[in-house]
Amino acid sequence: MTYELWEGSPPYMHTRYLSEPEQTHCLQNPTYAARLHAARAQRQEVQYRQIALDVSRRTKDATKRQLEDREQELHALEDGFAAEDRVLAALAEALVRCPVFWHTQEVDVGASGAGAGPAG
Repeated sequence: MTYELWEGSPPYMHTRYLSEPEQTHCLQNPTYAARLHAARAQRQEVQYRQIALDVSRRTKDATKRQLEDREQELHALEDGFAAEDRVLAALAEALVRCPVFWHTQEVDVGASGAGAGPAG
């Protein structure tokens, strides 16, 4: 399990709107779980870069150009993390809103494949 850098850091935007059972349901999806794990790593990288940039500003160990470059890199990482959170939100919404299909249910595909759906 990946731990957040700070205990009190805010949740991912999309998880604010999910109940605990909905979060559990989403985590059972391998794609969602893998992307959430990757988003946590991205978030931690953003936090480390924020700290490093702040330290560089305080200690004045970098030139103005280096600080600007680091800020641009940080903004790119933040944008990537925000985009990943939006993808996770869409995936979570789809997982929560779609009907639950259990692997024990039979599927009636019919002769032509039309009308597929869970059978009784």
